[in-house]
Amino acid sequence: MLTLRFDPRTVRVSGVNPGTLLPSGNSAGLTQAIDPKGTYKIAISTFNGAAPLQGAGSLVLIEVEGLAAGDAGFAFDQETLRMLGVDAREVIVEVLPARILVKQ
Repeated sequence: MLTLRFDPRTVRVSGVNPGTLLPSGNSAGLTQAIDPKGTYKIAISTFNGAAPLQGAGSLVLIEVEGLAAGDAGFAFDQETLRMLGVDAREVIVEVLPARILVKQ
């Protein structure tokens, strides 16, 4: 589970697309919930029998629309970030800060 926080006065999350790590076809599930007040939650899973995710690449591509000039306030919530391996053990993930400025 990934939770992205953002400033809804500056940007609007308009969608998500599978990244390069997710298999094509119907072997992976991508569930999302967008709270227009500034929270975007994403859950990713592979279905039984699908090959586990491995390697380097992107999990998702998040599309945003600029609404007003300013700092978008993007931050992945480290407290709610949870990734599990195929053996159900937690995978350690480091979230690096990103900054997005909307200019008019």
